[in-house]
Amino acid sequence: MAQPTEPTQPQQQPQQQQRTAITTERQRIAAILTCEEATGREELARTLALETSHNLVTAKKILAAAPKPAPAAPVNPLAAAMTQVANPAVGVPLDEQQADSPAAEVQRILGFVPKDRLRAHARVQ
Repeated sequence: MAQPTEPTQPQQQPQQQQRTAITTERQRIAAILTCEEATGREELARTLALETSHNLVTAKKILAAAPKPAPAAPVNPLAAAMTQVANPAVGVPLDEQQADSPAAEVQRILGFVPKDRLRAHARVQ
């Protein structure tokens, strides 16, 4: 039987290089996603890590230069519903402000009383 003239080591080298490349890439992605500059800019960090080939130093510079988005205001369901409701008209109408005497108030109250229940001296004209 013929013995192989070349050792099997050259076949293992490409596999080892591939594993090393995969590990290095994973470390680069993890470093970008977890660096201090990524705090508050997670979406940009994810894009830089997964969709570019920038190294950690370049990604940190880009993340540091990018502004942090303003925090979203918390959603209050009651406040959101109240913005859909019109405000009621409150206050005294102008015509009632002019007749704000005690006698005018008595006449307004007596307007709700049936006419057959009123005494002669309290009748509304």
